[in-house]
Amino acid sequence: MHQAAISMCASGKIYRIVILVGVSVVWCSLDRTAHASILGATAELGNGTFVAATASFLADGNDAGAFLDQTIAHIQAEFGYDMSFVGKTDDLGFGPFANDSSASVGYLALDSPTDGPLVLTLKAGPRYAAFLFVEPDIVGFQFNTEEAGLTNPQGKGQGLSHASLFVGDTPPPRPPTTVPEPSSFLLLGGLLGSVVLGRVRRRFSRPA
Repeated sequence: MHQAAISMCASGKIYRIVILVGVSVVWCSLDRTAHASILGATAELGNGTFVAATASFLADGNDAGAFLDQTIAHIQAEFGYDMSFVGKTDDLGFGPFANDSSASVGYLALDSPTDGPLVLTLKAGPRYAAFLFVEPDIVGFQFNTEEAGLTNPQGKGQGLSHASLFVGDTPPPRPPTTVPEPSSFLLLGGLLGSVVLGRVRRRFSRPA
């Protein structure tokens, strides 16, 4: 009787372990697309909501002028999109923007709603930050140069020199990556559970 109770207790623990392993495997398989918010700039959509950038990078130098081709190549390398330069806030009439700003925190409106994919770059001090947005109906951007890493030696956000806008089409095709489907994870978890439970049964079915 005592041996049977021990066997049931051990089996119960194994069942709980198998269930936890299975849940963890399924959760990981379903959460592959999760990513953290990117700081420094958010895009406002036509419905009034703000979205974080899909990706970003920080680079030395200028994003426009003589460095424009280098910036476009950097965007393609980092984000996988071929982009075209539209204009910047210090162009005549603010380029594709409705306003300019020299503050470290502010808002830049677009002349007209623009569909992503697009890239906003913020130039301040000796560096610029680039932000990728893929949503449709983008009407403007909130920015914060300190959060974007565009800071002075004291760690404070520098005033915006200018912002630039790049627009593009779909990304070029990339080699497919093999990612196990959730059903494969479940099958693996089931096989693992069967092996473990089989060993437990054989262990406690042996004569004392």
